[in-house]
Amino acid sequence: MADSTQASSGGCSPPDFGMARGIIPDKDITASSAQNSDSLPHHARLSNSKAWVPDKKDRNPWIQVDLQYSRNITAIATQGFSGSYVTRYYVSFSSDGNNWNNYTEQGKVKVFQANVNDSKIKTVLFRPSHVAQYIRLNPTNCSNTCALRFELYGCNLTTGSPGQPSSPSADSVLSKKIVISWSAPTDVGDGITGYVVRWQIAGKADYQGKVVTGSRSATLDKLTPYTLYDIQVRAENDKGHGPWSASLKVRTQESSLPGQPTSLSSDSVLSNKIVISWSEPTDLGNRITGYVVRWRSAEKADYQEKVVTGSRSATLDNLTPYTRYDIQVRAENDKGHGPWSVLLQERTHESFPSQPQDVSAKLDKGGTSITVSWKDPKDHNGIITMYTVYFAGKRGYDPSFTDNHEIVLRNSSRSTEIGVEKLKPGTEYSIYVKARTVKGYGAESDRVERKTPSKRPPRPKPPQVVEVDVTTTTITISLSPSSDHNGEIIRHEIIVEMLGTARARRETTALPKNIYGYEEAQTYGDRFYIAAMFEKRKLPAEFVLGNGKTYGDYKNVPLKPGTRYNVYVRGVTERDGKWLYGEPAAISQLETEESPVVKEGDNMVGVVAGVLGALILIVIAIIAFLLYQRSNRPPNANLDVESQKKQKRKRKEFELRRSST
Repeated sequence: MADSTQASSGGCSPPDFGMARGIIPDKDITASSAQNSDSLPHHARLSNSKAWVPDKKDRNPWIQVDLQYSRNITAIATQGFSGSYVTRYYVSFSSDGNNWNNYTEQGKVKVFQANVNDSKIKTVLFRPSHVAQYIRLNPTNCSNTCALRFELYGCNLTTGSPGQPSSPSADSVLSKKIVISWSAPTDVGDGITGYVVRWQIAGKADYQGKVVTGSRSATLDKLTPYTLYDIQVRAENDKGHGPWSASLKVRTQESSLPGQPTSLSSDSVLSNKIVISWSEPTDLGNRITGYVVRWRSAEKADYQEKVVTGSRSATLDNLTPYTRYDIQVRAENDKGHGPWSVLLQERTHESFPSQPQDVSAKLDKGGTSITVSWKDPKDHNGIITMYTVYFAGKRGYDPSFTDNHEIVLRNSSRSTEIGVEKLKPGTEYSIYVKARTVKGYGAESDRVERKTPSKRPPRPKPPQVVEVDVTTTTITISLSPSSDHNGEIIRHEIIVEMLGTARARRETTALPKNIYGYEEAQTYGDRFYIAAMFEKRKLPAEFVLGNGKTYGDYKNVPLKPGTRYNVYVRGVTERDGKWLYGEPAAISQLETEESPVVKEGDNMVGVVAGVLGALILIVIAIIAFLLYQRSNRPPNANLDVESQKKQKRKRKEFELRRSST
C-alpha cells in the first residue's frame, strides 16, 4: 500500500470522528501497553471517566486508532487525567497499519506541545491535513505518567458519500432476536442506496453483518439469550459509504432453558480421579439451579452422573487407572435442562497393575526344567513394561533351608522356562508372577507349588570300626548319615557282603539291583543282604553289626566267627513313587574273632561240670521251697547278690582251669 499523503483541508460535518461518542469501537483503539485494566486503550476517549496509561516500563509508548478506511484527518485534541498528562508528542500516519510516516514540517518530525494540566483540552490542527486510515500518537514527555484522552477530527474524502445515521434503537428484544430501526443521515450525499448493519457480543472482536435495502429496520436473529450486543449502522451509495453510527448496546432476553456450558476442561488428573471445571452457558435462560456431570469409560455404553450445585467444578473419583473417559456437563433450572456440553476426553494416569492370572507351572518329563506360563492381569492400569517370575524354595524336613530365584522378562513375554540345574533337587517351590508398570510392581499372582525331583543321595562318610568292640559274632561300627542336599533321605540301609575267609575281595563298585534280607539272600544264594534299615535320618552314631536284633523288618543276624565282610551304608530317597538309591560308602575286609579251639578232654570236663551245675541248682530250689513253707510268706524274688557273684567267680575259675588242661 502507498504511504499516507498530505491533502488540503476542507469543511467536515460533523467535525469529530466519534471517539468521545463511542462511534469508533473499542477494538479499533490499540496501544503498545497498558498499566492495568483501568488504563486500557479504549478508555482514551475525550472527557471519559478513565484514561489510557501505558506501562511504566514501556520506553516507547504509543496509542493508535483504525478509522476503518482512509479519511481526511484535520485535527487532534488531547486531555490528561487524574494529575497526569502528556506534555509533548509526535504523530504518525499509515494506510495499512504496518508502514508509518511521521508528520513533518520542513522535513523534520514535528513535536507538538500538548497539555499543561490534567483537565484542559489542547487542540492541534494539521496544516496541511493528512489522509490515512490509521493515526498513531507517540508521547515523548509526560507529567507524572502519560495519562491520555483524545478526539480526532476530519471528514470523508469522497464528495457525495452519505453522512452518519442516527444511533439505532431496539424495537423488539427477545432471547435470540433483536429488531432495530434508525433514521437517515442528515447528509444523504448523492442519495442512499442501502445500509449495512453490524453487531458483535460486547467485548468480543468479531462482527456479524447484513445489508439492508429499501428499509431502515433490520432483524438480527440466531443470537445468544441474555447476552449484551453492540450494534451499528452506516449508509452507502454509489460514491461509497459513510461513517458508522453510534453504538447501540442492548441485552437479549433470558430463555426458559439454559444453553450449553462452555470451556469444559480438566484441572487435575490422577490414576483414579479427574477434577474438571467449566464456564456457565452464554445463554443462561432462567436462573441456573445446578449442573449435571456425566462420564463413562470409552469402552462402555452407560454413563455415571452426579449433580453439582453452587459450583462449576466437580471431582470424578473411583476411576480406573490408565483409562480414557468421555465427560460432559449440562446446566439445569426450574424449567428443565439444557444441552450437553462439548465432549471432553481425558485419560487417567497409570497405577499398579492387578495380579497376573491363570499361572501354571509344568515340570517336563525328564524333570530337567520347569515351564511357567500366565495370562495378563485383569486390570493393566497402565502399560506393562515387565514381568518377574519368583521361585521360593523350601524343604519341610529342613526349616532353615531357603532357595529363591527371580527371572525378569520383557512385557511381551507370557511364559518362561528355568532349568532344574538352577533349582535345588527335592525342593518344594512356590512359584508366582508380578507385573510392573511405570508406577511399580502390582500384586503377586496366586501361587503354584511344584516339587523338583530328587537326585541320588550323595555318598555318606565311610563307616569306621570300633576296634574294642569286635567279637566272634559282632562288629561295632561308627556311622554318618547321607546329606539331604539332593532330596529328603527316606531311609538308610546297612548292607553286608559275606566274603568268607578270602582276603582278596575288595568292596564292589556297584551293588546288585536287588538286595534282600538275610534269609532271602540265603535262599537265593546271594552274598549280599540288608542287615538293618533306619527311617529318615535316624541313623545311630554306632551300630553293632550282628547283634541279632531286627531293624526296619530286617534281622541283623549274628556274624560268623573268623569271617571277613564288606559293609556298605547308603541313603535312599524317593522319586516318582520309586526308591532312588544313593552311592554307598563302604568299609572292607572286616573280620570277626575266631572261636577258641576246644580239645576232646575238655569236652568231658565240660559235660561233668554241666551235670554238677544242674544238681546244684536242684538242691538250691529244694532249700528255697522248704524255707518258704517254714515262714509261710513269699520268698524274696532276687537271689542274694553276693552269693550270686561268688558262684559266677567259681564258675569262671573252673572254666579257666578246664581250658588250661
